[in-house]
Amino acid sequence: TASCPRVPRAEAPLIAPPPRGKCFAPLSVYLGRGRSGQEMDRVAWIAERNLGTDEPEIAARFMQATANANPRVEKPVYHFSISFDPSDLVSPEQMQRVADNVLKALGMEQHQAFMVAHKDRAHPHVHVMVNRVHPETFLACERWQDRPAIERVLREAERALGLREVRGTLYHASHRAQQQGEPALTATRTATEQRKPTPPLREPVSPTPTTRHRAPPP
Repeated sequence: TASCPRVPRAEAPLIAPPPRGKCFAPLSVYLGRGRSGQEMDRVAWIAERNLGTDEPEIAARFMQATANANPRVEKPVYHFSISFDPSDLVSPEQMQRVADNVLKALGMEQHQAFMVAHKDRAHPHVHVMVNRVHPETFLACERWQDRPAIERVLREAERALGLREVRGTLYHASHRAQQQGEPALTATRTATEQRKPTPPLREPVSPTPTTRHRAPPP
């Protein structure tokens, strides 16, 4: 069973955690209250998938309980963010649609996921905290070729929604590979992403939360 430190309350300082880690609680607090733990008005909207709660810290507890069912998975936390151009007036529904498409491309549409959109920057952006451990099979989703999959979904979303293209680091890596005659979608392959799926060690020990989609505010 993973052992996670107690998360500090709003009055304590908090450093943003890395994209992948052991514990969901620090990331959930950062998404809801910022690096200082005191940025209470930074959230624009919240949505969840396969959790049944829109409270960040409760969601983190659900996700940790699921992850603990497979102790072989050392880093169950998966986190990505999607940024849009400041001139694009995207709705919460459109942002969620893009995030859902990313989850599907990663093979994690049935996993527990928590979306938090922030309004503390000029550009619209949403963070997605995902549990790599499936809530029923307890198998861990691998990260093999995850970045090319995300980039592919974003390019498709830009064309489908008529959005301005936001070129991230993966775009430039892929562009260089194309110029060199290499397969563009293998530019970010790393050795750590080639591990085989980790089998579950025991039968389900925690109830599977029901799916409930929170309707975004008008």
